[in-house]
Amino acid sequence: MQKKLIACLAFILAAILLTLCFIFGNSLKGKEESAEQSGFFVDILKPLIDPENNISEEDFDFFLRKAAHFTEFAFLGAELTLLALALSALFKKPLCNFLGYSLFFALIFAVADEFIQSFTGRGSLISDVLIDFSGSIVAFAIVLLIYYCFKHRKNHLRKVRT
Repeated sequence: MQKKLIACLAFILAAILLTLCFIFGNSLKGKEESAEQSGFFVDILKPLIDPENNISEEDFDFFLRKAAHFTEFAFLGAELTLLALALSALFKKPLCNFLGYSLFFALIFAVADEFIQSFTGRGSLISDVLIDFSGSIVAFAIVLLIYYCFKHRKNHLRKVRT
């Protein structure tokens, strides 16, 4: 069991590292490169989501960028929550001992992301930190909800069998 937990922990840490590389890699892109990348996705997604062209391209681009921030940090938040669950199981300590650290690191990474952007000419916004952190919190809540549902179901099935 211990070996499986350590392997799981290593996998989660690798996923966190890859996600951070993706996030910070995007933050290092300059204004023009970022706008070009965003424009590529706007060209693909806008006709699918807004076929009647009710949303201006500028508004759609703005929403898409914010949704991307939210989503990439949701992945990170889920990974950090899984890390807390794995550490709790590995060290046989209460989960609450690790969950605060997950949220703390999500916030630190959101601030670091905006700090990096301040050097690329794109600027940094507190609202983006809030969007990033919100993505982490939503994923945090979803992962914990799934965990507790499975834990409750497992305990319920154990009681039914005995």
